[in-house]
Amino acid sequence: MTGGLARLRHAAGHTQESFVEAFREEAVRLGIAAAVSVRQLRRWERETPPPLPHPGQQAVLEALFGVPLPEMGFEVPAHRVTVAAPISDAGEVKRRTFVADAGALAVAALIPAAPGPRIGTADLGRLRARLDGLYETDHTAGSVPAGVQAGRIEQQITRALGSASYTPRVGRELHTMLAELHGHRAWYGYDGGRIAEGRAACMEALAAAQLVDDPLLQVSVLETLVLLAIKAGRSWEAASAVEMAHRLAGRAGAGPTVHLVIALRDANVATHTGDLAGARRALTRAVGYQGRADCDADVPNWASDGGPVRAR
Repeated sequence: MTGGLARLRHAAGHTQESFVEAFREEAVRLGIAAAVSVRQLRRWERETPPPLPHPGQQAVLEALFGVPLPEMGFEVPAHRVTVAAPISDAGEVKRRTFVADAGALAVAALIPAAPGPRIGTADLGRLRARLDGLYETDHTAGSVPAGVQAGRIEQQITRALGSASYTPRVGRELHTMLAELHGHRAWYGYDGGRIAEGRAACMEALAAAQLVDDPLLQVSVLETLVLLAIKAGRSWEAASAVEMAHRLAGRAGAGPTVHLVIALRDANVATHTGDLAGARRALTRAVGYQGRADCDADVPNWASDGGPVRAR
């Protein structure tokens, strides 16, 4: 391995064959018609200078590794250069990101290089594995050790958001994971009887989920907010959270498992307010959704692992 691309591939833990598959999967996720073969990858890694990837391949490579093409060892014409810079864009959720510009070389001369590390999809995969592991820790060891782990993960994510360079897609995933993390901490607050802390975490999670415009992520936070609001004696807030969750789930085209969780929360609210008829109706809906849950093709972790388990 001689070039920057080979070093990046090795650091990400890929063989040439597994990288080709990772490239294919990333292209599908990005909706880009791009592919690479092992033979082409070998040319990129061995030839000096290596053949220039076409624009679609460039977009996938930069998304995978979180670095612009020149840092992988390619000679890139000015109109194809991307640079890391602290820019703002109302249509994208990002802080430090890549911006393609015809005057990229001039821009790069005026803007200092980003001081932090590059974050790519390999880094996201490691963070995602740790975040998903919080469910297991919570279920087996309890919310206190899970909360300690969550704190460490949050430090990593916020450090990356504050000082690293990344593509728009990677930035969106970091924001999404931060929203999920606040959602976890909201549940830990409820589970540990720290209601004020839980509600504060809910507000953080809702704000982050709204920034990435993820309705199902908002539903996951609202289902915990229902429980926290009931504990806090704020039944009107709990009822409003259920209503909002219904709307968001409909907008997202959610499956029966998500609707099952919402129906259980509706039953929680009705029971707390003494509306026994409403509780029966909600439970009847829940039973109907549960009967269709086996056919649910895409179930979020929080709904399969967190929803019914947390129905209290």
